[in-house]
Amino acid sequence: MNKAIIKNRFSKACKSYSESAVAQQMIASRLASLIGNIKTDKTDSVLEIGCGSGRLTQAIYDLYHPEKYIANDLSANWEEQIKQIGNIEFISGDAEKIDFKDNFDIIASASTFQWFSDFESFCSKIRNNMHTNSLFAFSTFIPGNFIEIKNLTGIGLEYLSFESIENILSKDYEIIYSNNENIRLHFKTPYDVLNHLRQTGVTGITNFKWNKENLLDFYNKYNSEYKCRDMVTLTYIPAYFVARLKKESK
Repeated sequence: MNKAIIKNRFSKACKSYSESAVAQQMIASRLASLIGNIKTDKTDSVLEIGCGSGRLTQAIYDLYHPEKYIANDLSANWEEQIKQIGNIEFISGDAEKIDFKDNFDIIASASTFQWFSDFESFCSKIRNNMHTNSLFAFSTFIPGNFIEIKNLTGIGLEYLSFESIENILSKDYEIIYSNNENIRLHFKTPYDVLNHLRQTGVTGITNFKWNKENLLDFYNKYNSEYKCRDMVTLTYIPAYFVARLKKESK
């Protein structure tokens, strides 16, 4: 996982992300709803990993108005936008390496952990920032996400399976909720699909270069295999998890 490429692609997409990241916005809203529906004793402090443009940030802030809200993202370009939401401390950098020091009542993340090099190690590390009743709530993507791109180009993230994530969590956490869904977006042309991916910054996997030949081949195959009623599809498969730290794990 090349974090430099990931950071560069998301930084470039900052201006277009909010308008283009339709699926990510749906996912953040869904995650915020799940968090709000689970009873928790304390909501005074929140740590958010991979805040991006702040859709989840805004939702959680509006729900709880916590005394302390720390929002983290790999790209520093989001800082000004995030701080406009409220009294929020922004920390840029790789969350896998940052020591966040304090304990939090809620640790949340939307559409971020698929970019991590070692999710299991992060789950172990983040225990140090929780007390027994803390909520750990997140969404991430699982196999089948962007299946159209993977099948046509061979390029894609190696996603953890839903079962693998549950197994990792169950070592130290009590899983309160887990589920997944299929979100299918429709575009006029394969070009619009690629433009959507660029505008949302999710092309930070490799430095793959398009040329006239492979681009034409991609367009033809996409139209042939993934066209439905004059539109082509792009599939997102998010998974949602809400958990609490087990008492014996603290």
